[in-house]
Amino acid sequence: MKKLIGVLMMLVVYTTTVIGQTNETINILFLGNSYTYYNGVPSIVSDMGLQKGKKIVVTQITRGGSLLDTYANTDFILETINKYKFNYVVLQEQSTSPLFAAEEKTYPAIRKLDKEIRKNGGQTVLYMTWAREYADSIGTKMLPGKFYYDVFDSFDTAQDSLAASYNKIGKEINAKVAPAGLAWKAFHKMHPDVSLWRSDHSHPLEIGSVIAAYSIYKTIFNEPVSGIKSPLPISKEYEKDIVEITDKLVPCNK
Repeated sequence: MKKLIGVLMMLVVYTTTVIGQTNETINILFLGNSYTYYNGVPSIVSDMGLQKGKKIVVTQITRGGSLLDTYANTDFILETINKYKFNYVVLQEQSTSPLFAAEEKTYPAIRKLDKEIRKNGGQTVLYMTWAREYADSIGTKMLPGKFYYDVFDSFDTAQDSLAASYNKIGKEINAKVAPAGLAWKAFHKMHPDVSLWRSDHSHPLEIGSVIAAYSIYKTIFNEPVSGIKSPLPISKEYEKDIVEITDKLVPCNK
C-alpha cells in the first residue's frame, strides 16, 4: 500500500455560501487528474450550487495523468475518504484507461474506492470523460504500439466506447454516471466548428469544462440546470445549448 503518491498532487478545498441557503452542508470530493483540474471543474460545480442557494464544500485531489488505481492503493486517499465522510465522491479515471485497461485497472479501482465511499455513508459519482479529438495520427495521441485513431474510426465511436465502459461499471456498483463525454458529443454535433479541446487534442478548453460541470452538477443534485449561469465566459447561445443538452441527457428522477 502506498503511503504517499510520488509526485505532489493538488488538494484544494472550495466553500460556497449564500444568504438564505439551507443549513445542510454538502461535502463533495473530486478524485481525478487534469481533466478535473483544468479550468477548475470542482469550483464551477460549487459556483453552480451557490446560484441555487446551496452550501457546498468541495475538496479536490488531482494529479496530472493519475489513474484511479493509484488512488485506490494510496493510504492518504483512503484515510481522507474515511475521515471526512463526504456526501459524494466524484471519480474521474485517466482518459484512455476505461478503453484499454478497464478490466485490469479501472474497474477494480472503482470497486475498491466505491466500497470505502459507501462504508462512510457517501455516494459514488462516475465522471465520464470525453474521447480525444479526431485528427491525423500524431505523437500526442500515441498508445502502446499504435495511435489512438488507429483503434477507433471516429470521435463518435471512441466516445460511445468510453460511455459503454463507464456505464458498465456504474450499473454494476449502482452508481450515478455523469455523462460529460456524451454531452461533449451532443454539443460537438450541434457546433462542429467550435473547438472543445486544446491544441493537444485531449485537454478541455473552458467551454469543455463548463459542459462537464453542468453534467456533474445535475447528476449529483437531480434538479434542472435551467437558470444556472456559467461561471466561465461563454456565449449565451452556447450556454443555452449546454443547458438543453444536460437536461436531455440527465433526466430528473422523481
